[in-house]
Amino acid sequence: MPPEDPSPGCFLQTVGRPSEPEHLARLRSQGRESLCEFFLAGGLNEQSRYKLLRAFFPMSFREFRALEEQVARSVGESCTVLVPLVGEGTEVWRPVTAVRVRAGVFRLGGSVPAGEAWAFGPGELVRCAARAFSGGEQGLAAFERGAS
Repeated sequence: MPPEDPSPGCFLQTVGRPSEPEHLARLRSQGRESLCEFFLAGGLNEQSRYKLLRAFFPMSFREFRALEEQVARSVGESCTVLVPLVGEGTEVWRPVTAVRVRAGVFRLGGSVPAGEAWAFGPGELVRCAARAFSGGEQGLAAFERGAS
């Protein structure tokens, strides 16, 4: 049975800015783990996260708990985060090695190459979300500074 579409406005978070429907559609297309990580990073309580995730992917509460544990275990793992460059005229992204600090939040590594200006610097905590890029590739993109 396919999940039913959530009602309009049900994703207005209690903290931060409202979620864009297009952003949630991208997350949904990338699977349960991406959406679970997004809701974990959003500061929502467990019941809200479960209800929202269940609206996209039918699952039992036991499956939900197992999924959250799987996402939480990924803390400490390194991955590649795409950081926007500033002052380029068009959107340009630099792949940077990062370590997952908690769901949706990463600490950037590496160093800024000469002649580049990053929107977020090495060592900073950033919030990331899955993003589809113009060439069809998909990846984690840094979009704002993360709280420590």
